[in-house]
Amino acid sequence: MKVLKLTLSGILFILLTLAIGTKSTYAFSIDKLVTDAKKQIGAPYKWGGTSPSGFDCSGFITYIYKQQNVSLPRSSADMFAGGDSVSKSNLQPGDLVFFTTYKSGASHAGVYVGNQQFIHSASNGVTKSGLSDYYWKNRYVGAKRYIATASASSIDPTKVYWDGLLMVKGQIGKVKVLKSTDIYKRTAAGTLVKERTLQPGQQYRVYQYRSEQGGIYGLGGSLFVKKNTNLVDYRTPSKSKLAILNGLQ
Repeated sequence: MKVLKLTLSGILFILLTLAIGTKSTYAFSIDKLVTDAKKQIGAPYKWGGTSPSGFDCSGFITYIYKQQNVSLPRSSADMFAGGDSVSKSNLQPGDLVFFTTYKSGASHAGVYVGNQQFIHSASNGVTKSGLSDYYWKNRYVGAKRYIATASASSIDPTKVYWDGLLMVKGQIGKVKVLKSTDIYKRTAAGTLVKERTLQPGQQYRVYQYRSEQGGIYGLGGSLFVKKNTNLVDYRTPSKSKLAILNGLQ
């Protein structure tokens, strides 16, 4: 009977993998992520940098996660708008920690590596700092988790990936930026004002579509991007992906 259970489990895993697609599940190693982050300590700071020749804070994070084929939003603010919120007392290595620095809101971020420490790209380059350090403890605004803890040899079937982007419950699709385009934020008065400019190649989850102003995609956190097929490519997941997502999360 025990052998039969194992066989059925194996069959279920194979069917689940086929249904999601070979790129939809991923073996994520927290140890490797932390090791990769530590390897970059000493790399110089560069505004807009996304490689070891120079990182800004979010460029460092996206680089580290990309080593494991996980795509994250490009800016600290967008990272903070997504993911799963984590309390400071429940932080785990690999979580992203956020701070307010040169402007209000989540304007700086780092990768938590345990023992109340995080690695980030600051003005003096990639370095390790403490959450209790004088400068950072009063600027902490929260933490987000984009990935479940998994060993390097395991595959977590409860997570669904779509071209490297982790899908989350409530997501109806995604947009990929084709050409530089503006992202808008809805004010308390209900109007849309420009927040910043998105760069080509970035991907964002879409949670809603509204017909106003010729069509806008809601990216969460009161952020929207206008429907323009020349600037953004909007796609919806297959019914099988949606069914798996809704059934597993």
